[in-house]
Amino acid sequence: MQGELGHRPVTRARLDPEVMARYRDAEQDLIGYLAGQARAAAGRLGTDPAHAAVQAAICAQAAEHLVAVNTLRQLAGQAKRGWVLWWTAAAVAAGEKVMVAAHHRGEVDAYATAFGGLKLQGGQPVAEKEAAKAAFQQRSAGAAPVIAVAIGAGGVGHTLTAARIGIQAAQAWTPGETRQMKKRLHRIGQDRPVDYYITVAEHTIDEHLRAVVTAKQATLDAVLDGKADQGIADDQKTIAASAASSSTSATESASPSTCGRQSRTRTPARRCSCRTFSAYWSR
Repeated sequence: MQGELGHRPVTRARLDPEVMARYRDAEQDLIGYLAGQARAAAGRLGTDPAHAAVQAAICAQAAEHLVAVNTLRQLAGQAKRGWVLWWTAAAVAAGEKVMVAAHHRGEVDAYATAFGGLKLQGGQPVAEKEAAKAAFQQRSAGAAPVIAVAIGAGGVGHTLTAARIGIQAAQAWTPGETRQMKKRLHRIGQDRPVDYYITVAEHTIDEHLRAVVTAKQATLDAVLDGKADQGIADDQKTIAASAASSSTSATESASPSTCGRQSRTRTPARRCSCRTFSAYWSR
């Protein structure tokens, strides 16, 4: 049965202030690094850092920026953890079982440890995964209230219909990853509406990831009728390119620009906006 699929904003007041301080430090480090790269590129090209040629050069180096962007994504997830734990505990107190989906190993471990230890993530022996699934499916809500699942590792072939509520504690790179996580609950045997929520930390990279993934889903719906979602590596690079280019735009000038890229999916060639992130970087 269909239920709710929606984004739940996590306001600044609910984010861990110590983690957010580290987030802002990492953010400023990235901005400074990218601004330096833009100035260097401008010097090589003999033009202004806000010139489209400089923005294109920054976009072309997206893979190099991905580690820094993923660090921001990880810190945003850590900053939400306290609120996600509170929300999950409230659902458990109401008698629900809950699947919590996260990306980084430390987050999956933290959610599992808080609610009995059940988890599915990369590197687990098959027997251990099967035992965790069986416990979650067969035991009572009091004995096995929550299972923590790694986005990606838990995305295919697992049935977790004992829960009707899913909370995605980290942003996915693609709409397909989110769809696959929801399908863990919405499988044969599920006789209740499934509510699946994606948490979004305000004023962080979460908001930009949501915009990129939402835009890709709209394209898939329009062109492919939602039947394919490939190219995770391309999506990661697109996000990094957009972050990088608009960081330099926000730092050096207010001039927007775009960078072209060809998707590996069957969608038509389209341009990825590098101005989308400028408002975020200027906060």
